[in-house]
Amino acid sequence: MIAIVVVNQSKDRWKLPLWQNALTFLNGMLGNFIFLFGAFYVAVYKGAEAQGTYLFLPYLLGVISSLVLAAKVRRYFKNDLLVQLIGLAVGLVLLSVRFVSIAIFVLTFFKRVQVRG
Repeated sequence: MIAIVVVNQSKDRWKLPLWQNALTFLNGMLGNFIFLFGAFYVAVYKGAEAQGTYLFLPYLLGVISSLVLAAKVRRYFKNDLLVQLIGLAVGLVLLSVRFVSIAIFVLTFFKRVQVRG
C-alpha cells in the first residue's frame, strides 16, 4: 500500500519523451512476441523438444552477442534508433521467410541494443 501511494505521488516527475515510451512499449511487446510466437511455431513445425535448439539457443546467443557488440554497433552508426528499427524490421522479414532461428537471433540482438537517450 505504501508503494502505491509513493508511486502515485511521484509519477508526475517521470516525464519521458514519447519516442522513449513507444520504444519501451515496443521492446516489451517484442519480447512477448518472440517467446509466444516462437514457442508455438517451433512446437508445431519442429516439435516441442526442439524449442531449446530453435528458440532458446538463438535467444541466448542474441542476448550475449548484443551485450558484447552493442557498443560497437552504436559507435559505428550515428542514429541508434534508426539502426534498431531497421534491425527489428529485418528480423521480422526473416520470420516471414521461415528462417526462424536466425530471425529470433536478429530480433533479440536488436531488441537488446539500447538506444541512448
